[in-house]
Amino acid sequence: MPTTSPATWLALSGPGTRPEDVVSTIRAALAELPASSITVFDRDLRHLLVRGTILATGGVDPEQLEGGLAPDVLDPDVWAFYRPLYETALSGEQTTADVSSVDGLRHYKIRVGPVRSRSGATVGGVVIATDITEERAAHLALAVSEERFRLLAENSSDMVMRTTPDGVIEWVSPSISKVVGWVPEELVGTRSIDLAHPDYVAGVRSATSAVNTGATVSGRLQVRCKDGSYRWMSRTMRPLFDDGGEVVSRVSGWHDVQREVEAEQALAASESLFRLAMDASAIGMYFGTLEGRITHVNQALCQLLGYSAAELLTMSFLDLTHPDDVEASRAGIGRWAGSSARWSTSRWRSPTSRRCSGPPATSRCSPRTPPTSCSAPASTACSSGCRPRWPRCWAGSRRP
Repeated sequence: MPTTSPATWLALSGPGTRPEDVVSTIRAALAELPASSITVFDRDLRHLLVRGTILATGGVDPEQLEGGLAPDVLDPDVWAFYRPLYETALSGEQTTADVSSVDGLRHYKIRVGPVRSRSGATVGGVVIATDITEERAAHLALAVSEERFRLLAENSSDMVMRTTPDGVIEWVSPSISKVVGWVPEELVGTRSIDLAHPDYVAGVRSATSAVNTGATVSGRLQVRCKDGSYRWMSRTMRPLFDDGGEVVSRVSGWHDVQREVEAEQALAASESLFRLAMDASAIGMYFGTLEGRITHVNQALCQLLGYSAAELLTMSFLDLTHPDDVEASRAGIGRWAGSSARWSTSRWRSPTSRRCSGPPATSRCSPRTPPTSCSAPASTACSSGCRPRWPRCWAGSRRP
């Protein structure tokens, strides 16, 4: 390339600038067009300029094309493709076409348009070819990915939603109509937070703010149905990023958990009712783990045994069992762990037995049945003369 000053290179004209230097500079620059080529032809279809990096990729020698008539220097099949494009350019119009290499591995976008003189007359044409192989592959991969996503979303019993970072619904799967009654067209363009029960709006705002910073969040909330009712849904929401790492949208997957929540609420209500009945019962009762650890007692048991609730919660079933009954009780706990709730018997100590100098008094309940009667005496005397009262025992365990 001829040596020229920066000013001359930028202006391509001015004092001391030779036309041949300008032409040489332009040709050299055009030869380096990245992933592109440019071809200029006159009204006689003669190639005046052929330059660009994709020519070498396609095995084309620009020197063989420049100066020759297009019908003569181009392969007949290639000229059959370009001829209508050249003629359209010479008529003053622009056209665009896509073409692939002979082996089908490379893809190009061809743009052809007229070249006009200062007076506006069409004096030739220009062809700009751009290699779009990578771009096309990326679009194809994206299309395949989106199609798979849509197939999964549209055929899912759950629903999938995509929103802007501001919460405007961009797309929602058709399966939403099966869950909450809405059809996608009714929700696209609306704010997703408007579907949340008022009690959960603050939580939704907090969750979406976290997603906008790149986090993935999950949780449950009640979603407004088309008929005005609310349905329990579980949601996992995650961000989608652009090439620059910015969050451009949020995608959330929703699962209908109405029956699951109703079952949990029914179980909680049942357990609450059972605890109320247990706490109010005149029969001593307790909850325990499969290992025998006491986790909850009622007041009747505290009165029967003479321990406070706080004391009993630090003990296990075996801590209260007479030494002679420990092994049998241990075996009973093992049987409870592998079966439904059942009743068994043992002799339990109360604090007063430890204060007596004589042997501890005990009461034994009839085996495996609720203790409606007991053969042991209601009380006994120790050698010191005190007569502590001993409780009848009814010990039960149930699996949590």
